[in-house]
Amino acid sequence: LQMPIYHAQNLAMLPFSPGLAGSSEGGSVGAPNTVVPTGTIDGANDTFTLASTPLHMTLYLNGVTLLAGTAYTLSGATITMAIGYIPQTGDLLWAEVW
Repeated sequence: LQMPIYHAQNLAMLPFSPGLAGSSEGGSVGAPNTVVPTGTIDGANDTFTLASTPLHMTLYLNGVTLLAGTAYTLSGATITMAIGYIPQTGDLLWAEVW
């Protein structure tokens, strides 16, 4: 059983550049949008999709920030969850995208 990795993130420390275009989900690099990736949350499905490729993404599972490369990988607009982090029925998965 793999335990979730808790990852504290200080958004003020991210290298934002005002004026850069964000994803088609709206906003700019300095203004994240909260989105729910599409995909079935059933304990078996490990692939979720965003509406477009983000410049930056922070992924949350039940309110816990997940660490990229450990809990999931992002390729374009496709999120692939690692074993031990696959959302179970009743879990909440969302992302902040820039």
